[in-house]
Amino acid sequence: MHKWFFKFSSRVIPFLWVVLFVTNKAPGQDLCPPLFLNAQPLNGAVGLSWDEPDSLGGFGEEVFTACFPVCESVPEGFMVEHLGQDTSGGWFQYSDGEPVDCAIDMYACSDGGVDDFGVIAIYSDTLAPVNSRLSTGPINLSNYASAALVFDEFYLYSAYANDSNWVEVSTDGNNWEPVYYSSPMDLGDGYVINFVDLTAFAGQSVYLGFRFYDSIGYNENWQIDNIRVFGGDGNEYENPCGTLSGYNVFQDGVNVGFSETSSFVVDGLTNNTNYCFGVSAAYIEGESALAVEACTAPVDPFELTSTSFRDTLDHTIGEYSTFEFQLINQDTAMHDFHFSSAEIIEPTEENTLLGDDFNTGESVSFFDPDGFWTIGATDSANGIYLSYPIDSDGEFYYYNDGEAYYSTGLDPSSAILQSQAIPYDGSGPVFFILDMYFPHPYGSCSSGDTYAEDASIVVSVDNGATWIAIDSTFTTGVTWSGWYAADETEANWHTLMYNITPYIEPGIFNVGVHYDDCGGNWSSGIGVDNAFVVQGDASRWLSWERLSGKIVSWDTMSVSLTMMPQEDQNEFESAMLYLEGESMYQSVNIVMITDPDNIGVDTNTGPFSFALHQSFPNPFNPSTEIRYEIPDDLLVSVSVYDMAGRLIRSLINEAKPAGSYSVVWDGKNNYGANVAAGVYIYSIDAGKYRKNKKTVFLK
Repeated sequence: MHKWFFKFSSRVIPFLWVVLFVTNKAPGQDLCPPLFLNAQPLNGAVGLSWDEPDSLGGFGEEVFTACFPVCESVPEGFMVEHLGQDTSGGWFQYSDGEPVDCAIDMYACSDGGVDDFGVIAIYSDTLAPVNSRLSTGPINLSNYASAALVFDEFYLYSAYANDSNWVEVSTDGNNWEPVYYSSPMDLGDGYVINFVDLTAFAGQSVYLGFRFYDSIGYNENWQIDNIRVFGGDGNEYENPCGTLSGYNVFQDGVNVGFSETSSFVVDGLTNNTNYCFGVSAAYIEGESALAVEACTAPVDPFELTSTSFRDTLDHTIGEYSTFEFQLINQDTAMHDFHFSSAEIIEPTEENTLLGDDFNTGESVSFFDPDGFWTIGATDSANGIYLSYPIDSDGEFYYYNDGEAYYSTGLDPSSAILQSQAIPYDGSGPVFFILDMYFPHPYGSCSSGDTYAEDASIVVSVDNGATWIAIDSTFTTGVTWSGWYAADETEANWHTLMYNITPYIEPGIFNVGVHYDDCGGNWSSGIGVDNAFVVQGDASRWLSWERLSGKIVSWDTMSVSLTMMPQEDQNEFESAMLYLEGESMYQSVNIVMITDPDNIGVDTNTGPFSFALHQSFPNPFNPSTEIRYEIPDDLLVSVSVYDMAGRLIRSLINEAKPAGSYSVVWDGKNNYGANVAAGVYIYSIDAGKYRKNKKTVFLK
């Protein structure tokens, strides 16, 4: 998280122009350093960004500071008053009246800090007005001719706000005068740094109040941090730092560049190798000290946790194999992906048993007997909490559970969008291909989360009397922020493909998509488009359960493939994973043996090569799994290090035969103590092979 001010009130902008761009030298200049250096791993590079030097001292002496390095309810020196409201919401109070300790979305109090705490006011219940004040003790401005207040504020759920909040000042602690109105309706969600001129109150002691107000209720959250009051001599602002010309950038202590802005990209780096960076401010008067360094390792933009698959199967008894693995996007950008193989069937008029693109606004092929699912376009499907893909090709089936709450409350929703009965003569494999949108931000029903939901691909052989679930791992992830997607444009359809032959028999069958809000949760929802059931011939032995879509930054996505032979024919296929069109790719080797006596190779030789895979999950708490492969019998060492290169935990140090293995790190060091939250390097050392990767431990 980087502290740039991406939203401003109109009265803030002129102030920032003065603070950041006045460069006349003032007496006692400090050559202020830049702050909060952030290092973002890229492919073969690291992107650096930082905050400009703190020049607020030009407003005078800092007479009051309130940052919040620890999480505590009503910090010392502050007082909370709930003014004529009930016990719902307000400063340090949840909508149900229970206490809340602090905000956790703010910035560290000092450069290099890891605290992210602040004070917080919480929305109230529906039709429960809120009126709550957080106030300071007396602030002595008696020796000053001018004064200024600077503070950070952050809004969440601003779309629900009905009124402005405000900052107020009192000279006696009883009578209050508003000095700044903060409108969540205008500012929207996000951060603002605010300046308020308090010169009218210079020469006396004052109290500051932060008034959280909504006349209706069920409103926004307001968070405040880094409250600073300056007392001056009445003169104009003077920059205390010097005449800034730019920034010097350092990699491992060596100067690698100069930037006139507060960002820089260091390229030409080796992926999975750790580097440490520094930045100083260059002034005409000299050079500042370095900001606190930031360390990271460039990463491959994506990774498949497995790239080789092999099995021996007997088609005469219906044997098949399903392999599950992950696609990991370690880039800072979302990428489109698709798997390509000549063995994968595509729907045609000749091979389609049943299908519909739903663009007519109705369907005779698919229906919902319970009436939950609806056909419509994006505009009709969208709601406050769930937005559907903007590139939808016409109409589609959807169920928006978040919007249904407003008409049905918490009534349970458990409905199957099902096909009409489909005849099947038993010849050739049958595949169900469809586009799916299911962001699934709060997890499955088994998690117990208040907003959890489930969805699954289902098959029936008794015309819908009973259903068999064949997959429930198809989350189409988006970056989630609070109650809704951080970026609605990330919403995208994923094309799914299932070989349903093992679940059906000659006669009739149905396919469907089952959605369940876990007995009445207020959940998100789902969308289905372009659903087709196709029948292949004996050559169609391969299916890829997630064929295409988009994967958001830092997402780990479940993927699987299924081999099911239809004849006695050995198959050797080299499929491809493509990202961003075909600008990035990864080959996937697939071997299916049905006749071991005639393959011409040693069937006992595994398809193993040296590999160290990305830990999963990542970030993690409390544990993460590290998978690796070795091609020969070797002494293997797998260890975890901190970013300074110190050994934290030795996980494996023993001889292993060739094969694929995994080991779990539980976030503890060699002495059994929990490690601190942060970035760690895990490493494999086997023969001449060495490789490092990064994992993040969360508290």
